[in-house]
Amino acid sequence: IIGAMESERLVLSGPGPGNIRLGPAFLGLTATALLDIQSIARPYLLSLSERLSETVDLSVLVGKNIVFIDQVAACQQRLHAISSVGAEFPAHACAPGKVLLASCPDEDISDLYAGGMDMMTAHTVENFEELGEEIDLVRKAGYAADKEEHSRGICAVSALIEVDTRRAAAVSIPVPAQRFYDDETKYISAILECCSEINEAYSAGASPAKSPVA
Repeated sequence: IIGAMESERLVLSGPGPGNIRLGPAFLGLTATALLDIQSIARPYLLSLSERLSETVDLSVLVGKNIVFIDQVAACQQRLHAISSVGAEFPAHACAPGKVLLASCPDEDISDLYAGGMDMMTAHTVENFEELGEEIDLVRKAGYAADKEEHSRGICAVSALIEVDTRRAAAVSIPVPAQRFYDDETKYISAILECCSEINEAYSAGASPAKSPVA
């Protein structure tokens, strides 16, 4: 299936075994900026995953959902969190979603949730008022956390990559809850540092940094 999708340029493979990401045919010609940020961000995602031995995701906002457009899956840990490229999560219930919503005007967010929101777990925000409070915190702190809000037993942190004034992407680190609660500060510091480096590289038009992973 992956081979057939590659032939149609729907996905791109590598670098490294088992790694795939969305290709230009899937994203379409209007997504050139997202492919640019995907290319620039990739080495930083690899570096972050290698350093933490955790999965790292890159996602964008599509309506009320986030869509994963790239992933570096870490399998060094016996217990690890992996979704898949192309998977969709409700934005209000996950860290990258809250980061991406926080980059949108308040009126746009209000329109998106005029019909309410679904509860994914007992920890998911229940209404627009709670979501607004979360988004205010994200804007102040510069990152978002998801503490078992989308899936029981899985937490995550995320921060923003500013593609341009209209588009953004989010880098996130999903972590099994038992590891996350023991070392939350480490993951927050790592995601902020990573996204700061990507934003600097993207705004400067720099070539992607060399990956430390073969």
